[in-house]
Amino acid sequence: MFRPALACILAATAFPAVAQDADYIDDRSSPAALMRSLYNAINRHEYARAWSYFAKPPAADLEAYAAGYADTQTVELITGIAREEGTAGSIYYQLPVAIRAQAGDGSARVFSGCYTM
Repeated sequence: MFRPALACILAATAFPAVAQDADYIDDRSSPAALMRSLYNAINRHEYARAWSYFAKPPAADLEAYAAGYADTQTVELITGIAREEGTAGSIYYQLPVAIRAQAGDGSARVFSGCYTM
């Protein structure tokens, strides 16, 4: 689940985790690795794989999710330090991220927030 929270980004020390690699990445060993895998799928236009990383769908359906990236050429990801929390026998991680999405026309937009996983 993506929860925008700029404070989460600012409180963390970021390190680069660029997901624009041409090679297939599917690594779920840490929160940052999971996010690299998600954005690797997006950069490779493998939206069904990207969709599969979510426990709760981020859009009404896969077609709507893919349509959200229709004009996205590449995505770069920077992650902060994951914060771990536990409640009732569960472990949750919050990972601050900054995302730079470049459109087909060369323009770029930057997004920030926290993923909870």
